[in-house]
Amino acid sequence: MRRVRIRIGAIAALVLAVSVLVAAISAHHASAWLSANGGANTPDHLPPVSGSDSGRHKSGTLTVPGSFTATYTENVYSDPNNTLCHGCLIWVVSVTNSSSSTDAITRVTIARFGSFIVDLGDTTSATPPDGLVSGTQVATTVDRSTNGDVLGWNFSASGAGALSPGKTSVLLEAETNAPAVTGGFISAIDAQSANDTAFAPILPEVPMVAGIGLLGGALVAGFAYRRRQQNKAEETV
Repeated sequence: MRRVRIRIGAIAALVLAVSVLVAAISAHHASAWLSANGGANTPDHLPPVSGSDSGRHKSGTLTVPGSFTATYTENVYSDPNNTLCHGCLIWVVSVTNSSSSTDAITRVTIARFGSFIVDLGDTTSATPPDGLVSGTQVATTVDRSTNGDVLGWNFSASGAGALSPGKTSVLLEAETNAPAVTGGFISAIDAQSANDTAFAPILPEVPMVAGIGLLGGALVAGFAYRRRQQNKAEETV
């Protein structure tokens, strides 16, 4: 009976630690609007970035012959006011459809975001940072692919909100819990897509280390509890 009680005590300590970890993750997920995998949502209106430049800038051209030519800038920032993770990374994108284009751009995507937590929307700034150009065209919806990899901003095909020839998007923003950057992709889409290499997040190690540390602490606590129970048992003999 003593051994059974000791084992139950160790297991209880481990379960308690896991419960604390799960509760912390659940509370974090509930702290902001998070784009879910699959489906579409209204863009979240996010505050302007206030953090430091991560040194990641990319400007380029996206062209579908006979349809559109777009110029874009994608910058990545480390922001202490990031609501998902202090100092974690925020993607800011600006897209301009050339006045010489024939068609409107109906969708802009950035890719390789995997399982990262993302708050997806747009932002406004009186003085856009680092050469970004903020226009007037606002996405009607945002979405995330079923596997979480692709983040998208969708624009009207026509009318006042369309990213039509000569128009520029507002600053498109993706707030993440990512700590570092690797290679990714950016695309502009009408009936066809034009793609270029850009930036994407890499897997964070800090949450994993924290989780392992918590579980390790639970195991140590369980063994310590077991040792105390053994000592008590020996004293009563």
